[in-house]
Amino acid sequence: MIHRFPILCAAALALTVGCVAGSDAPTGKGKDGGVVQQRLLAAFRDAADTAEAVRRAREAGLRTDDHGILVDIQTQGLTSDDRPSFDLEGVAIRHFSIRYERVSASVRDLSALHRLVDIGVVRMIAPEYGARDGSGDGTAY
Repeated sequence: MIHRFPILCAAALALTVGCVAGSDAPTGKGKDGGVVQQRLLAAFRDAADTAEAVRRAREAGLRTDDHGILVDIQTQGLTSDDRPSFDLEGVAIRHFSIRYERVSASVRDLSALHRLVDIGVVRMIAPEYGARDGSGDGTAY
């Protein structure tokens, strides 16, 4: 009986690692093991092109622009030296805030999203919901 327990633990660990490795979700930095929120990832998953991803995003209530889907990139240890790291194909930077350690961007496809995850200071990427201005219409600042 004692010898079975370590074997069962090892099997459970192997299954867990296999399930995570088989996922197309970027993993490793966030609280739940992932960097990109699932709602955002779902808009890009299996989309034939940017237009389809944008259509899906709009249907899911996510914000978009002419370039792609708007994202809020939360970072840790962001400095001005990191700015060039965000100049990636498929990514359009809208706002870069060292003070708040946030980057607002528009992303065109899943591969661009994966490239953002690979930037060392990135800790989470979520849909951008914008901030309300004084008018109360939900317009982003």
